[in-house]
Amino acid sequence: MSTFITVREFAERTGYAEKTIRKLVRRGEIHSGRRRGQKPGKGVKILIPDSEVERFVRMEEVA
Repeated sequence: MSTFITVREFAERTGYAEKTIRKLVRRGEIHSGRRRGQKPGKGVKILIPDSEVERFVRMEEVA
């Protein structure tokens, strides 16, 4: 089973801004899932499989 990280954690590991990571998720360049926020009014939380960090870094090295 895969573990998931938040947009903030992904940004910290890759050195990109959270805003950039969210944009790449919207474009489908980073695979992710979503779940409702645990607190009312918090909206939807984006969760990214931990394995995406490695895939993303390899993809960036090729580009």
